[in-house]
Amino acid sequence: MLVTHGVAGGPGVAASHAAALAARLPGVAVRVACLRGEPRLETVVDGLSARLLLLLPVLMADGYIRDGLERRLRERGIRPPPLLLPPLGSIPALAAVLTRMAQRTAREAGLDPATTTLVLVAHGTPKHPASGRTVAEQAARIERSGRFAAVETAFLEQEPFLADRLLRLCRRPAVVVGFFVDAGPHGRDDVRRVLEGFPAIPYAGVVGERPEVVPLLLDMAQSALRRPPLRTASEATGAAAG
Repeated sequence: MLVTHGVAGGPGVAASHAAALAARLPGVAVRVACLRGEPRLETVVDGLSARLLLLLPVLMADGYIRDGLERRLRERGIRPPPLLLPPLGSIPALAAVLTRMAQRTAREAGLDPATTTLVLVAHGTPKHPASGRTVAEQAARIERSGRFAAVETAFLEQEPFLADRLLRLCRRPAVVVGFFVDAGPHGRDDVRRVLEGFPAIPYAGVVGERPEVVPLLLDMAQSALRRPPLRTASEATGAAAG
């Protein structure tokens, strides 16, 4: 099951990602559920005809939203618990997707990536101390590649805010990539509203909508499906007795 935050009352791009995974995983039922919007997580869980084995958060970070997901699963009393995989934003290979987006957008704007600062902008929240950790880890991976003059992070709802980060660049060449799942109100409207004050800085869009994300999700799902299946306590006891 792919679980996403939800955008405009629905699953957004997670629905197309789920369809793409289903086409590549014959014999595996793939469902999508929303934390906010329809189909609602609890409704999808209640309607499952088979045991829920894997839960893949199409989220960009650990933290406040993921904690809420785990709480809602516990409250639903799912037994045995599904294997909860890391969120999309934490996949190390996502750094390469972010890099290609930034390089392409910089070159289209007439900028040399090697002399350009890449700014990864995420939602962020002061409600959880780990909210900025995932994007910082991706920024560090990209910076180690040496493909940009510098790699910075910025946020919409926690410091450093995007506008402040861009002001500190002092007109140095820069490109912005959205560390979001969907080009919804945050990844599209809020970011572009800030960038109106910085017309020379191009925006590459949001990473979660890129088709290159599907192979990353597929690889994580296939790796998890190859692990030994989860067993209930009674199953484990019976196996030991045998």
